Amino acid sequence: MKTFILITAILISQIACQKKELDTDATKTAKTGVKAVNKQGKSLHAGFTALLSKHVKKGMLSYKGIQKDEALLDAYLKELENTDTSKLTANQGLAFWINAYNAFTIKLILSKYPEIDGIKDIPKRWDLDQWNAGGKNYSLNHIEHKILRVKYDDPRIHFAIVCASISCPSIANRAYEADTVDAQLTQGAKAFFANSEKGFTSTTGKTFTGKAKYTISISKILKWFSEDFERNGSKIDFILPFLPEKEQAFVKKHKDDLSIDYLTYNWKLNDAKD
Repeated sequence: MKTFILITAILISQIACQKKELDTDATKTAKTGVKAVNKQGKSLHAGFTALLSKHVKKGMLSYKGIQKDEALLDAYLKELENTDTSKLTANQGLAFWINAYNAFTIKLILSKYPEIDGIKDIPKRWDLDQWNAGGKNYSLNHIEHKILRVKYDDPRIHFAIVCASISCPSIANRAYEADTVDAQLTQGAKAFFANSEKGFTSTTGKTFTGKAKYTISISKILKWFSEDFERNGSKIDFILPFLPEKEQAFVKKHKDDLSIDYLTYNWKLNDAKD
């Protein structure tokens, strides 16, 4: 009988210890964002989606509107600060850093809005080492060039991170999420190259000898980061899958005779005026 009581006591003690460990692990998970959720069990990026869905208008952002909700933006930035980025999966990390770049850029613009005409009016805009993610400070340049471009090695990120300018990719009306980030990146690239003012346009003309001349004009983003887009072929090879059907047919037909030009880059603020 004494032996039975002793064994029972030991088992109860072990179960209690295991429960305590599980409770502790659950608390850590909520705080670190391992499952890309916050401590309320909601998506880590739900607050950012709420802001974007409210203030994005046709790919432009109402800075006047989001300025009124700046406390909500600050709450989201606090979530980014409290996330243990070392425990994020690849897709969680990719979504996290894209959202972080975009949210930090919005906060940067708000710090000078409405006095500025564009992000280039802000000194050292991309080198300010003041953006806290996972308890560490980063610059926008570090996030783009040392994390997103190096760690994730996906050129489509160039059509997801938004530098607050008209010729930048249009800002999405929802945050990036781990389970949809691949589809979102493809959607963003297609939207970018479907825009003749931002991403791609084609013209047919003649040379001085009367020979037909086929020209495509593409975003300077592909010039600035040509090494990203030419890693597995040419720039044309890269953009082809993302072009609208009509433009795809044009490029395929004249691929060997195409000349490439670059669209003028408009650095004015991507402000959706209310």
